[in-house]
Amino acid sequence: MKLSFEEKVITAYSDGSPVEVIAESFMMTAQEVLDTLLAYKNKNRFRRSFSEDFKRMIAERDMSGVVRSDIAKELDINISTVKKSCEQFGQSLKERASSENMYTKIGDYIDEEKCISCGSKDYNQVDLDAYYCKKCGSEHTVRQDGVYQVNWEYLD
Repeated sequence: MKLSFEEKVITAYSDGSPVEVIAESFMMTAQEVLDTLLAYKNKNRFRRSFSEDFKRMIAERDMSGVVRSDIAKELDINISTVKKSCEQFGQSLKERASSENMYTKIGDYIDEEKCISCGSKDYNQVDLDAYYCKKCGSEHTVRQDGVYQVNWEYLD
């Protein structure tokens, strides 16, 4: 059975190949690869969910060692969609990183009016020292030495 061009790109993506490597392999730009992936995503969207094939692609990429937040960014989907796809078709838990990798320092102080990650004003304080952005899904924790973003891919 001969694979179509789109199927070859999807297979390479599922196998964990970086977008830049896929682009080079198929003599296209990284943006063209991303456009192909986004077209595939849109073709596999059904109301508020995605097809099992699309979810399997996500889970396979995750099992290939790609960080879940990177998958979410590449496919322009919510991190919870990635997590749910992985739970359904792959590993329910990502191998835990050391505690120092569970958070990334992103600033020295918090702006309570807008998200430090994306600038959205749809930003709320959810705890004494924690803020959540509804637009980008980032959670920020305020500590004595700065503001840290939660790396969701390492949490249950």
